[in-house]
Amino acid sequence: MATRATSFDYILQSKITSKSEHFLQTAGCSLYYDSNNWLYAHLKLNDKEDNVILSILQAKLDQRIEYEFNQVDVPNGEAEIRLHYDYGTALIEYRLNNSDDWKQLAPKIDVQ
Repeated sequence: MATRATSFDYILQSKITSKSEHFLQTAGCSLYYDSNNWLYAHLKLNDKEDNVILSILQAKLDQRIEYEFNQVDVPNGEAEIRLHYDYGTALIEYRLNNSDDWKQLAPKIDVQ
């Protein structure tokens, strides 16, 4: 599902469930400008393919950046992801249960 942003300050929130069986299968939320500039917070299998993790991947000026130190285990394969876009920066938050408080996954990310 996709929608065009109509503001310079908005929040995107979704509950994602992953039943990945292969490391190439991912599910998440994205901010997309073009093929060389995007941000993707997603659930995927870890390197050992034995657990689901929440991870961030970014393309900025045609360079790929993986935020390897900002990954979180998602034991049941389900997480809520919230992206707050604010005039060129993005804040990614998550929670693993409805009763949990939102936690910041990484510092604000420049997406201009």
